[in-house]
Amino acid sequence: MIISKTPVRISFIGGGSDIVRKSMKVPGRVISTTINKFIYVIIKKKFDNIFRISYSKNENVKNINEIEHNHIRETLKFKKINEALEVITIADIPTSGSGLGSSSALTVGLINALNCYIGKKQTKYQVAKDAYHIERNILKKNIGYQDHFNAAFGGFRKYIFYKNNTIKNYKILNSNKKKELLKNILVFYTGINRSADKILNRIDKKNKNNLIDDLSKLSIKFENNLKDMNLKLCGEILDKSWSLKKQLSTNVSNNFIDTIYIKGKNAGAYGGKILGAGGGGYFIFFCKQSKQPELKKKLKNLIPIKFSFEEYGSKIIFND
Repeated sequence: MIISKTPVRISFIGGGSDIVRKSMKVPGRVISTTINKFIYVIIKKKFDNIFRISYSKNENVKNINEIEHNHIRETLKFKKINEALEVITIADIPTSGSGLGSSSALTVGLINALNCYIGKKQTKYQVAKDAYHIERNILKKNIGYQDHFNAAFGGFRKYIFYKNNTIKNYKILNSNKKKELLKNILVFYTGINRSADKILNRIDKKNKNNLIDDLSKLSIKFENNLKDMNLKLCGEILDKSWSLKKQLSTNVSNNFIDTIYIKGKNAGAYGGKILGAGGGGYFIFFCKQSKQPELKKKLKNLIPIKFSFEEYGSKIIFND
């Protein structure tokens, strides 16, 4: 039995600019962190010739091509697995369509587990690239690179995405600053799940390229203020970023989400955004501690999520 443990992520700013485009005028830039909420992947060799796949439903099939779970099926095929396996996935919190990068975390975690199973060693960079290839090129998901690199590398980082598909990443913030930041942000679950690639597919990139480049540029301002711990300005930059992102597609927000945001701002939040592509999932707010009780009161119908920042990416936690 092999078990991998892979964190999901919170993306603060720059999401959308991680989709590499020929029309990019500036490199994409994203600032994000993994958190201590995980996707667990368990694989075990079967005694018979039946694949057993267990997630929110159970599948028992004789052939890989019969597996309904797209990510598991295509990852098994990509890794050239020919013998029947049991594959079980478990998540700490609701993750499907959540904006936490869960599908990419699952793919990265499954690749790591399968590498361990077949005795193959890969760098974190290559694992992330393979996971991206499976989702983008095989499954035809209209997504960027950031989720796969977050899951593989872990930590609080800035990522830079170049037109030639080279990705660089750097750790930012020391432990004291991360502790201070954690005290001043709140995350709420809206209870709405959605398909990120469907939202991204509706973005008319021909007419939105300048907006996407502007989102990348805002990441630089956000990083500079984050390093100075000017969290008020960070929140205001998030507010600007959210306004820009809503211009990309009418599916990014809706009346329910807009109402949440207005309530959050009226309660004293500096700014915030929906995590991921939009449409639902989790909401993050920058809010000083003295205003947080009022913010929670205003958003009492949502579920607050307790979390901390996670330093490590996907790893094998059991192999026997």
